[in-house]
Amino acid sequence: MRQNKYSSAQIALHWLSAFVILWSLCAGTYVTLFDVPPGVKLTLTALNISLTTLFIPFFLMRAVLRIDYLRKHSPGPGELLAAFVHNLIYLVTGLVLVTGVLMMDRPIVVFDWLTLPQLLTRPDLLQGFHTAHRNSTELLGLLVGLHLLAVVKHELSGNRILQHMSFQTLPWAAPLGMHKVNPTTRSSRTSMRSPKHILDAQRDDAQGASRRSQQASRAGR
Repeated sequence: MRQNKYSSAQIALHWLSAFVILWSLCAGTYVTLFDVPPGVKLTLTALNISLTTLFIPFFLMRAVLRIDYLRKHSPGPGELLAAFVHNLIYLVTGLVLVTGVLMMDRPIVVFDWLTLPQLLTRPDLLQGFHTAHRNSTELLGLLVGLHLLAVVKHELSGNRILQHMSFQTLPWAAPLGMHKVNPTTRSSRTSMRSPKHILDAQRDDAQGASRRSQQASRAGR
């Protein structure tokens, strides 16, 4: 089994990010483009605000891990475009989160158990960050769509890139019996026998030789 180059933390944060981003984009598009009842719109908006607010520290952790990963793994010649798009998704996602907080014209309520104060009160600033949030969200939706299309293309062409983001490719996830045993180690283990085992083997050989000699003697009479 091929060892994954991503850590378990990177994989977990990747799927958490995918869930939050896709849910937020789909829910936001739904309440914007369709005639949604006021109660449903209020519920979805509150849920999006709560999820994205709680997601901010996890995104910061993922960004730190991404920077550390880029320091240790340079993209190959055929991976430059993919690396650029990935980094752009990180940048735009951060912009969406920051502008989403700064555009709030009221305190941020997180699932009715945490309330964060409103950071800005000037109407012109609020309007500016609201516009920036809308534009960056649209750009993020476009980048995520391109990313999903690229994943489908690679999978259909036989390049199983989703395996890189699977917990099954981590070393500790390999099933029992899948780890290879070094032949040298195996031979050294079999050769390390106790003196008692050696004496027993020699005695068995001697007894077998004696029996064969007796049988040959009887056959010659």
